[in-house]
Amino acid sequence: MTMPLKVPRALDQTLSALAVPAPGDGGLSPAQKWASSGAAALTASGAVPAGDVVGRMDAVAHTLRQLAGRMGASVDVDGGGLLSERARLTGIHSPPPDGTTLRGAGYLLRHPEGWAAYTIARPSDEEALGALTGGRVTRPETTALQDWAAGTSRAEALGTAVLLDIASARVGLPGEAGPTPPFHLSGLAPLPHRPLETLRVADFSSLWAGPLAAALLAQAGLRVRRYEAHDRPETPLPSDADFAHRLNGAKERVVFDTRDRGGIAAAVDQSDVVIVSARSRALQTLGLVPRPGQIFVRITAHGATGVDAGRIGFGDDCAAAAGAVGWVEGRPVFAADALADPATGLLAATAVITLLHAGASGVVDLDLRTTASWLVSNRSEK
Repeated sequence: MTMPLKVPRALDQTLSALAVPAPGDGGLSPAQKWASSGAAALTASGAVPAGDVVGRMDAVAHTLRQLAGRMGASVDVDGGGLLSERARLTGIHSPPPDGTTLRGAGYLLRHPEGWAAYTIARPSDEEALGALTGGRVTRPETTALQDWAAGTSRAEALGTAVLLDIASARVGLPGEAGPTPPFHLSGLAPLPHRPLETLRVADFSSLWAGPLAAALLAQAGLRVRRYEAHDRPETPLPSDADFAHRLNGAKERVVFDTRDRGGIAAAVDQSDVVIVSARSRALQTLGLVPRPGQIFVRITAHGATGVDAGRIGFGDDCAAAAGAVGWVEGRPVFAADALADPATGLLAATAVITLLHAGASGVVDLDLRTTASWLVSNRSEK
């Protein structure tokens, strides 16, 4: 990672510390930590993903608490506990059937060449099922989808899913992409230190990861505005009031029009931190691009650049793509609840506090798949 010389070296030291297990885990095994976090109770057949997922979550949370404390703030966050937090707040206490997600929107299907994950979460996804399956399946139903997949080439199915904008991925293996660090920093430049309570955050993100990151920053004392597009419906989250309050209760709510480019530009210009979660093309169209002297957090499913940058993805299917699943008698099962989402949100907030502590501005790129890959990687990050 290349940085201007004026940026403190403490930034590199903090990033390398993210991979060191947090103190105080009592010598528990990764499986024991997984169980104690509540994630095991949400995973079919008691399966455990590879690596030390909870240990890594706890390490990031420990870093966030430490840095916030040094800056005079307090962030009360349990890294491993985030994995089961949404389920607790929305009243889900038991795992789903093998091969589906907690809310039934995701499926693990076996094609002749191997397994693939699909998320059918939006009305548009259900409408596209007929086109995906050649008319064989017109509504999301597990047995019908399994029968279709068994007789369909995985490469052909995934290629069609991408064209139809359906979130999908080949189920990967842990260690296929072990990133160091789990987010990418670019355009780094010195940033004068300011009290956290004077900093303004514009949260243009949606779903879980971005809003969670902004919620953690609000807890640290930053002033957060949540920008919601009145003319752009997003994939619905559970409407449980406790979970909605967890994500957005401490933010000022602003409704904006996606056609109001001047208003959007003004909101971005007036913010010290901007959090977005959309594909690059949509961000460019809206004018949601980085400004000098600003921390700009960009969350995507499969990366902001490269051949997969245009692909849609959600927490469960992106985790499956990274191999962050459990295995039961040769069958993959989804791990916990949209595993990549809370991990990415925690990492995003930690990246922002890390930069502020180091006195640096710049662009922070995170993607759900890379985060999940890092969670289950057994390699030591130096």
